[in-house]
Amino acid sequence: MNKIFINIKELCGILENQEKPLGGDEANSLKTIKNAYLEIVDGKIASYGKMDDLEVSATQKLLMLKIN
Repeated sequence: MNKIFINIKELCGILENQEKPLGGDEANSLKTIKNAYLEIVDGKIASYGKMDDLEVSATQKLLMLKIN
């Protein structure tokens, strides 16, 4: 099932292309995104970012209006 979570107050723990766990001082500097979205496709994170950068189709806009 595909889902898009929108208007997330703060998305924490952003690790770009991270192949191994963070340790020591690296673990104290996790990146965050305020006012974010998170897209899940087939159970995996497909995309994330700032709400201002989210491209939404006309169909998705209608669905969002019905939910709100």
